[in-house]
Amino acid sequence: IEARIRLYEAPAEARALFAQVIEEAGDDRRTLAVAHEGAAAYSVWVFERFDEALWHTDIALALADQLGDEALAGDVLMARLTAETALGRSAAAATAERALALQSSAADLRVLDQPLLSLAEYWIWIDEHARSRDALVELLQRAREGGDENAAAEVN
Repeated sequence: IEARIRLYEAPAEARALFAQVIEEAGDDRRTLAVAHEGAAAYSVWVFERFDEALWHTDIALALADQLGDEALAGDVLMARLTAETALGRSAAAATAERALALQSSAADLRVLDQPLLSLAEYWIWIDEHARSRDALVELLQRAREGGDENAAAEVN
């Protein structure tokens, strides 16, 4: 949890914390998956090291799939989609489809943890502006209905 919080305030410290968790997690697959997702999220947050983000998401996705945790897989795909898109990878389209398929498993999570947020960004980047707008309007409505003013500010 501390690493996730530090991600926004001190990204380099968060990256080191995620690496430490990965090193110390042992056989705890859920902890490993979350830590690898966090390491990938670091790359997205600082908008660099996208190849590293893809490596971390490979591991995190495999673990999330083993655990049967679709919400975690959706969260991992958020970072993966950004990295693939930024690198110009054709795989981004398939990642977007998988993220969209997992959106329903994350609908009860806070808006900033829903794949639809990354999908909206992706759709902007590939010139599907109407689709992006519809997604952002939906996310903004969910944020307001849930009283999540932080998400509302981010989405707006």
